[in-house]
Amino acid sequence: MATPHRVALILALLASLGCLLAGCSVPGSSERSDLEEVRTAYMNGFYIEAKEGYERYLQRYPKGENRLEAWERLLEIALNVKGDLDRSIVLLEAMILEYGEKSNSAWTLMFQLGELYDQRGDRTKALDTWQKCLELSGDDQQRKVETLLRMAGVHRVLRNYDRALTLLQQCEELAPDGPTRARCQYEEAQTYSFMQSWGQAKEVLEVIMADGVADKDTQALAVFLLADVYEQEMDFDRARELFHSIEDTYPNPKVIQIRLKNMGKGH
Repeated sequence: MATPHRVALILALLASLGCLLAGCSVPGSSERSDLEEVRTAYMNGFYIEAKEGYERYLQRYPKGENRLEAWERLLEIALNVKGDLDRSIVLLEAMILEYGEKSNSAWTLMFQLGELYDQRGDRTKALDTWQKCLELSGDDQQRKVETLLRMAGVHRVLRNYDRALTLLQQCEELAPDGPTRARCQYEEAQTYSFMQSWGQAKEVLEVIMADGVADKDTQALAVFLLADVYEQEMDFDRARELFHSIEDTYPNPKVIQIRLKNMGKGH
């Protein structure tokens, strides 16, 4: 997962920005008091001080009880405050080196790393990482489903539609409840629409409508896609009816207005 170069990079980063272990000793300091000071800096928005403090903590306490917190805060600062995707990936890779074999943290860390690879466009790495997530999921069906959905999405971007459909069918079989199954079915229908297989997309969407177990967001998305299918079939009356039915629930009502206004103009 993490190359020797990346491991060296994160270790050098921590060493350069923090104090050396021998030189950081503060009379009367303790793990608890050191961490409380850093937490206060973080809560007050002093992110530079917090970043340096968490780095020092990781150096001073190689067996500290709160190392995961320190890593997570460094990741939050890098990703959410600084918006530094590359550094965030390096941090996550280092965290996996330390926690990769621990069941409580392994899947979450690996899943997030896959997401960051995907955001950076490293889709092969994202898929490889999520494959490891499947292995780490154990008997947790929800985790398996979330992983399969992400993998299917990447394969769809790569136009590997058959592979995406296979993963989504597995997703449906593993779904622990009706709303989750509907999410998988919606993504399946979406994949068929990318393939312009309108009849197959319509068939899956009609199943979602008939089951009536989708959550509010999935239901709105499914109705929108079904309306799109009917428009492709030039059944404009049915398409309008469906678009009107989600005017108050679709995430972007302006899109509905535009689709209704332009209905039939391209045919």
